[in-house]
Amino acid sequence: MADAKAPADGHSALHMVIQLFDAQGAAIRSATRVRVETSTGRLRAPDGKEAAAFDLAIPGGRAELDLLAPVTPGEALVRASSGAVRVQGKIRFVPQMRPIIAVGVGDFGFSTQRVSTDANAPLASRLGFEDSLQHWGGSGDANSFWSTEGRAAGFRGP
Repeated sequence: MADAKAPADGHSALHMVIQLFDAQGAAIRSATRVRVETSTGRLRAPDGKEAAAFDLAIPGGRAELDLLAPVTPGEALVRASSGAVRVQGKIRFVPQMRPIIAVGVGDFGFSTQRVSTDANAPLASRLGFEDSLQHWGGSGDANSFWSTEGRAAGFRGP
């Protein structure tokens, strides 16, 4: 059984073919009972039934199943056993990669005031942006939701 990987998207299916061979490598043609199980995801039989494990009577030494991907990433251990013989493999379900979409909102303000680059000039405490916040936020009294000092925005309470 070869290791594989698939997206963990909840609907992808990995098609599995089970072929039976004896110890010498010759194909087994007689009906043989085989248990197929998975630790993650669901197995789907050709008749549409889904389960984590199936007990199959395989005529002709060949059967086909689908392994349905889970919605969460992880590793599934898929095992087929018949009597004392067991074969297993791992299938990694990786996160589904989607295109990145960046969404944002920008808010810009412009002021016509000039800031002096003179090191000896006193610092301007309010350059327009803070003034607009003072008018927007209200007076800062006890009835307001919060005052605008040290805040980016505020809403007036009842």
